[in-house]
Amino acid sequence: MKVNILIQDPSIPNLDDKELRLFVKACLQDFKQKLKRIIPDISIIFVTSEKMTAMNSKYRGLKKPTDVLSFSSEEDGYLGDIVLCIDEIKKNAHEFHCSVKEELKRDTLHGIMHLLGYDHVHNLQEGVNEEMFILQESMLKKHMHV
Repeated sequence: MKVNILIQDPSIPNLDDKELRLFVKACLQDFKQKLKRIIPDISIIFVTSEKMTAMNSKYRGLKKPTDVLSFSSEEDGYLGDIVLCIDEIKKNAHEFHCSVKEELKRDTLHGIMHLLGYDHVHNLQEGVNEEMFILQESMLKKHMHV
């Protein structure tokens, strides 16, 4: 499985893409065992707030930026794209009192899970108890320091 990282946001000068690749590969390896299926290649794309706002408006009807969007692929051997907005990730990190690195990994993992078919109800009061979020936080903890 190959992890492609594309940075389209010039405000991200020092991204440790090697660490992010290792994290993604470790998570995908766990999903491969859990789901008993081959996990194909994946791309992670970093975009500006303006680009994310346009994408979120086009695909979700929300005229504001978001932290992560996932786009599955119909192509054999390719799982899909995870689009991330570092400005929104930084805001989340501040709001949730965690490091930007932790929130980046959380949002990346969240995107992976959507590509693999996991979903969640949009009820924030129930969100922390949902299976997807429980698995996400467990896997994040396991692989945070890869």
